[in-house]
Amino acid sequence: YEQSPAKKLIIRNTGMVDTTINSLTSSEPGKFIVEGNGGIVAAGESIDSWTVRPVTGLPAGTHSSVITAVYGNGEIATANLVLTVNPPSSSGGGENPGNSGNNGSAGGSQGSGTPSPNPSQPDPGGVPVMINGKSENIGKLETKVVDHRKITTITPDPDKLIEWLEREGKNAVVTIPVDVSSDSIVGLLTAIVVKRMADQSAVLELVTPMASYRIHADQFPIVAIADQLGADASLSEVTIEIMMSKALSSETSLAQSVLNRKGVSLLVEPVHFTLMAEFNGAKIELNRFTRYVERVIPIPETVDPNQITTGIVVGLDGSTHHVPTYVQKKDNRYYAVVNSLTNSMYTLVWHPVKFADVTDHWAQHAINDMGSRMIVTGMGQNLFEPNR
Repeated sequence: YEQSPAKKLIIRNTGMVDTTINSLTSSEPGKFIVEGNGGIVAAGESIDSWTVRPVTGLPAGTHSSVITAVYGNGEIATANLVLTVNPPSSSGGGENPGNSGNNGSAGGSQGSGTPSPNPSQPDPGGVPVMINGKSENIGKLETKVVDHRKITTITPDPDKLIEWLEREGKNAVVTIPVDVSSDSIVGLLTAIVVKRMADQSAVLELVTPMASYRIHADQFPIVAIADQLGADASLSEVTIEIMMSKALSSETSLAQSVLNRKGVSLLVEPVHFTLMAEFNGAKIELNRFTRYVERVIPIPETVDPNQITTGIVVGLDGSTHHVPTYVQKKDNRYYAVVNSLTNSMYTLVWHPVKFADVTDHWAQHAINDMGSRMIVTGMGQNLFEPNR
């Protein structure tokens, strides 16, 4: 059908000082085209020099995107955008599809001058959350920059999520998918939602470009958490934060140095997996579980999947230990599946081991495999002493 008209994105600066728009981008460049020119936005003023439109041929339906504005000295503001592509109409003898969309408006609130593109009629659902593979736009996405690191948070609407869980029944899989690239990605739920998930034997997944995290909701002792935080019965005011973060450069360097000394090759940038509970400013970390928690780490295309000997935990003190790991292929991409009873910083390594004194031994393959996986270390000097 014919080219869809562009919709204006109104960017308002609600800060105290003037600022400059450096760029505007869409999280769905295959669906939305963002065009325009950067410019100075005076404090309290707006500009409408940026537009968004669906690509030609975008199927009829409702499509969402996250619009990211980079402004000032690299600060970031985001907003959810929804465009509805109407099906072609045969009236008048030809196709003339209607396209309706939300013009951008509204602004941020930080004192340094914060522009923010935001729909004037924001979609009440926001960004997608999934249950049992079905998607509904009941999440809110926010991005901020703290200490030069980009943090993206997805918060599902608690009332809508609980209602949806009731419809789905027991053993549901709740997935929070995040397609944007950030230094840290957070799924934020209320304790009352997590408790309802636990009561229904649900599983929670956070799926991101850096890794995926899958945990049974019964691993959150919600009542004990609330008691420890002094929240009593105020579960709706207790938040549960599931976070994945790229390691700091200093942490990666430490891991690299430690592993080099052990003759181990680091194949993937380390990732932190963290669970936190918060109430009224008080926080506790949830770090130990009674059943395995699954992490799925994508293997870079530059890495031979056959070289993944194991996943490991790297402590901030430089300590390392093996965690159960296997490699799987999905949609022409390789992933390492790591299972553990704790949270920490994880990475994947190459550590081939062949003990000199197990050649022709009946357990040669098993011994060398366990050595490669860092389960056993031998007796030193490349010896295992299998008959000791």
